[in-house]
Amino acid sequence: MSQMIAAKPEDVGFAGERLSRLDGWMKAQVASGRLAGLSVMVARRGKIAYFKNEGLRDQARNTPMTADTIVRIYSMTKPITSVAAMMLFEEGKFLLDDPLSKYLPEFASQRVMG
Repeated sequence: MSQMIAAKPEDVGFAGERLSRLDGWMKAQVASGRLAGLSVMVARRGKIAYFKNEGLRDQARNTPMTADTIVRIYSMTKPITSVAAMMLFEEGKFLLDDPLSKYLPEFASQRVMG
């Protein structure tokens, strides 16, 4: 897997001034107590236009959120996977009507009870 690199927002099609507004929003989320800490990354085509951390990853120990903090994303895997699948669909990598077994042969003999 290739590594993502930092880039100027304008070099990847973003307005740097608009992305910088995220700084205040992030600080407000932490200051209000809505979130203990957060990380926000905005990237395009493998280039990072914005990546900042705010707040704490561990409130009890007063440990700050860092770029390598591991967090649980709970049910966010479904929308992330869906977006990734639709990106592949747009690239013509598969058709929405393709049977699952075309890509995962172990599902070829599965039957749905009804």
